[in-house]
Amino acid sequence: MNNNHDEKMGRYIAQIYCKGSAIISKELQEFGIGSGQYRFLLQLYRQDGISQEELSKLLLVDKATVARAMKKLEEENLVYRVRDQKDNRYYKVFITEKALDIKEEVFNKVHAWDETIKQSLTKEEEAQMIYLLQKITNSLMRGENN
Repeated sequence: MNNNHDEKMGRYIAQIYCKGSAIISKELQEFGIGSGQYRFLLQLYRQDGISQEELSKLLLVDKATVARAMKKLEEENLVYRVRDQKDNRYYKVFITEKALDIKEEVFNKVHAWDETIKQSLTKEEEAQMIYLLQKITNSLMRGENN
């Protein structure tokens, strides 16, 4: 196995992630959304009312990271938490009207970054890249390669 190739792949993924986080963070700063929170808000736009535990699993982050992000989004009045009626140990997270009011702008700013990433790819390369990234993500979600 070529370890040098593996290191390059990880490094490139990390560089893209860091650059994207910085750009998106700057773009969403006006809404009080930091680089550590926008992924959670995007997921809640897709699945409002899910638990913090589910957020942790879906976004592949630990529970403490979710708790910090929810605290920050709550302080910005973008989400609110409610104790789960079935299990008092868990919180369900919901987006607020304020978050709904900025939803389109948030998605537009994230979409602009997505377009920036794709601008140097052909349609075929883009499709292949999406396929491969989905394959890696699905593997991680199933707990493979831990």
